[in-house]
Amino acid sequence: MKDEHPRIVEAMIRSFYGLHYDINQPPQMCPLLFNVKVYAIADKFEVEYLKIQAKLTFVTLAQDHWNSDEFLTAAFEAYTTTPKSDRGLRDVVVAVCQKHRKELRENKAFEKLVEETPGLATDIVLLSHRWLPQSASTRVRLVQSFSCLSCFAKWQIQVGLAEYFTTCPFCQDDKVGAF
Repeated sequence: MKDEHPRIVEAMIRSFYGLHYDINQPPQMCPLLFNVKVYAIADKFEVEYLKIQAKLTFVTLAQDHWNSDEFLTAAFEAYTTTPKSDRGLRDVVVAVCQKHRKELRENKAFEKLVEETPGLATDIVLLSHRWLPQSASTRVRLVQSFSCLSCFAKWQIQVGLAEYFTTCPFCQDDKVGAF
């Protein structure tokens, strides 16, 4: 763990206590990259809930910041820090690239990303020809955000599954509000 950024380790420790991490910290790391690193440490130490939280946050951020250098940096990091078999962040990257392919195609930095990122070009081609087992874009789900009025925890749940989660996953109280 000594190779990890202290804020990444802090995010993992906070998850042990049912607390959320602040994506705006550390200030020298963009939120997209921060979430990739949180996902990677959660995978390394098998903290499944933290992996899910990092992925859901990454989905939202990637959809909003797909046309930024930060997205390209985070995409490279997602592909180089996760095993090929872990499709979590990779599917998000591919789905976002596929959705915005016309705009990204004209971006030299994106071209460089595709050339230098092992597996990304293959995934994009396979998706465009529908050769992936299941379309990455269908695995990236929209989420709904919730907040507990008792313990003030915040979390996100895939739209369509929200009706099954009527209590706070942290304190088990039913004073839950959507936002």
